[in-house]
Amino acid sequence: MSPSAYPDLDGLVEVYLEGSPVERLVVTDDRVVLVVRAALLGGHPDYVPPERGEVHHREALLLDWRRASSVRWDRAGDPADLGVLESFTVAGDRMTLTGGFGTVVVRGRPPRVGRPRN
Repeated sequence: MSPSAYPDLDGLVEVYLEGSPVERLVVTDDRVVLVVRAALLGGHPDYVPPERGEVHHREALLLDWRRASSVRWDRAGDPADLGVLESFTVAGDRMTLTGGFGTVVVRGRPPRVGRPRN
């Protein structure tokens, strides 16, 4: 099965993740929690037009993979600087995230998507 992008997953329709700054990444044996400043596109129910000089208005978004059947994190770069999310691909039950933090491969159900609590 060839990889596809994520826009068909619940909660990620009309969301643009590539280039989103990563604010938090927590990885355990069976869970991944990712918080990014994502761009909400025009068809998203929470869309806000960008301010003058912005390309996209960004909102904090939480992606939470609970009870994953497997998780692998190949770390890269400075652990204090997670960088940006470069890509998120889906191939069956395998989801791959790449960015300044390295590569995280999650197998299991798609993430729950919501807003982070402060």
